[in-house]
Amino acid sequence: MTKYIIILLCVFTFNLSTITSTTGKIFKNTNNLNIEKYEANLKAEEDFIKKIIPKKYFNAFILITESMDLKDKRLLILGLMSHETMGFRKFIAYNHNSIDYGIMMLNSHNIKRKAFRDNFFPDERFWAELGIEKDEDIQYMYAGIKLLKHHIEEYGDLKKALMVYNGGPKVFRKADADLKEKTSAYAEKVLYNLDLLKTDLLDYKARSGLIPVYNGYTISAENN
Repeated sequence: MTKYIIILLCVFTFNLSTITSTTGKIFKNTNNLNIEKYEANLKAEEDFIKKIIPKKYFNAFILITESMDLKDKRLLILGLMSHETMGFRKFIAYNHNSIDYGIMMLNSHNIKRKAFRDNFFPDERFWAELGIEKDEDIQYMYAGIKLLKHHIEEYGDLKKALMVYNGGPKVFRKADADLKEKTSAYAEKVLYNLDLLKTDLLDYKARSGLIPVYNGYTISAENN
């Protein structure tokens, strides 16, 4: 009797091990497929961005947004850049008492402030990782992206963050209706650019075979 109990226990243990092993294998395969899908979609997005942003900025843009955990905000930043530079055609703007520079139109008042440079400019490790000499244009892009990230985290709202990026913190500290209207319109234009970019990216991914197409209509981003 004891002998039969031992045999049954062995069989049960073997079956349990097999089930666990099989389940683990299925889970692993599913997980791998999800990773592959994620990486393929990310690569498609990077290829899409590469066709839009000036060549000089592409590698740095990808590295910056990855290092700052802003991969999900790449199209938003691209929409802001496009609006600020009039479609990547103008990289300097003169104001009443300051100048905006670069692809993120970083204001000269910020550039001159040591505290700002200490907090928002890249350190030596960034340039080493990028593998290039210090470049003013890329440095300003880095600072602008980091500043936008700061506003997003501080306000927890994309529109408010964009308004402050455009008009400074005084937007919500002063009872200035004109400033609020101006910066609100700015934010709306950037968010409109974001919607256009999302649509164009979905079309690009569909043509790349990453999104199923049904009767000519791509499945929404929510399902992909």
